Amino acid sequence: MKNYFIIFFSLFSGLIFSQTNTFSPYSRYGIGELNQTNFAHVNGMGGANVALRFDTTAPLFINVGNPASYALIRLTSLEVGANGFYGMYKNSSTALNKYSINFSYGTLGFPIAKNGGACIGIMPFSSVGYNTESTSNYTGIGDVKTIYNGNGGLNKAFVGYGVSPFNKRVRNFRKHAYKHDTLIYNKSQFKTRYFISKMLNDFTIGFNVNYLFGNIQHNTNVIYPNSLLYLNTKREQSISLGDFTGNFGVQTAITIDSVYSKSTKKTIIKKYIKNYISNGGDSSKLKFIKDSLQNVVKVPKIQLSEKIKFTLGYFYSLNNSLNVNYNNYVYNYVLGSTGFATPKDSLISITNQKSKLTLPLEQAFGIGFKKGERINIVADFGITNWNNFVIVDSKTKYQNNYRVSIGANYVQNKQGNYSERVNYRIGATYNTGFLDVQNNVLPSYFISAGIGFPVGVFTERSMVNLSLQYGKVSSNNAKLFSENYFRVHLGFTFSARWFQKFRYD
Repeated sequence: MKNYFIIFFSLFSGLIFSQTNTFSPYSRYGIGELNQTNFAHVNGMGGANVALRFDTTAPLFINVGNPASYALIRLTSLEVGANGFYGMYKNSSTALNKYSINFSYGTLGFPIAKNGGACIGIMPFSSVGYNTESTSNYTGIGDVKTIYNGNGGLNKAFVGYGVSPFNKRVRNFRKHAYKHDTLIYNKSQFKTRYFISKMLNDFTIGFNVNYLFGNIQHNTNVIYPNSLLYLNTKREQSISLGDFTGNFGVQTAITIDSVYSKSTKKTIIKKYIKNYISNGGDSSKLKFIKDSLQNVVKVPKIQLSEKIKFTLGYFYSLNNSLNVNYNNYVYNYVLGSTGFATPKDSLISITNQKSKLTLPLEQAFGIGFKKGERINIVADFGITNWNNFVIVDSKTKYQNNYRVSIGANYVQNKQGNYSERVNYRIGATYNTGFLDVQNNVLPSYFISAGIGFPVGVFTERSMVNLSLQYGKVSSNNAKLFSENYFRVHLGFTFSARWFQKFRYD
């Protein structure tokens, strides 16, 4: 497994620079189209991840959406993935279809001590890939054709750590709640302190240090096909980046392992009355006895066969200002007889100019519901402050984006036969949109479904995850492109116990 990780990491870190992740005309703006940062199993759940805590029994999954979840990693886990994309782009005059297959992520997570875990990995962060043109007619000039094309993108290498700092809180509370076998708190105090102790016991906190790097190329070509009086003009703009940023998150859970049962109380009272009558009791006193038992018999607590957990999460991504190198070259040219451009004169020549890229601040809140190890339902609400986004000399308008995600994972029995161990997932996400193009904001949504197949020869610690998404980016302006797409995510999860110390007699 260690060799697999070295091979995958070396191979995909090379492939990540040459792949095309998008064909969207909107990747022309900002830093391009943002890539989905979730893994195949989370993508099947609609991308909801802030409050997502997977089970601590194998197979284990890594949730990079909230680094606080790293604290629950109990086996060394390697996750790699790829995706296939098919997009349909259409406006009032043009329609085209595009497809691609790309690397998605390569990540290794491993436990540290008994209350922590770490994760390292690499994945695409944003992608640029467009080629569009428009033609306008000007009086006295004629048709003027403008061609826009661009490529490149940013990648993210990261290392993260999560810890559960109070994982012994419940044990210590129980140990000190009694003195000489006598409870030192009254009933109300005990319940309050015990509830707080359980929340602290499940509290985790984590962070990621991200290194963003890559190059983005934008070209604009203005052509005067029917005029000999004007020179064609071309603008070549490039941005290169290599700098650090970070994010952090917290999670906790409220565990319910027993509930009050009124039906059990009724059963106890019925059983007592039945014994009273069978032993020759006075039937005229039954009403009095029932009323008395209602007051005397307390509603008992029964243990749940499957614990219920309500999970809570919070995520915060820093809005760092990153250093970029900026090149901008604008020149006039003519087309030679061979069809190649011959530069005539330079209008603007800026090379190795230092500038800043300010990332948007992102916050997200999540809530989840878990029933044993069978059902896991999570929901997110996120806000990204794109109003504060700055990149070189861009004049594009941005708005704050609001995101809502919901997803669920179901497995019948993790210890059952093969069909019972298969995971089923479903989810959806809606974004209000952050890009303002010609006074049109572009909202988007996608729905998803996924399945996880356990694999392994001697142990069922690994899984193949498959998810399918259908999404749409829409616009009210018929001249702007609308996008419909299908995306297939394929992920592999390998889990094993590393770094063991063996003892021999």
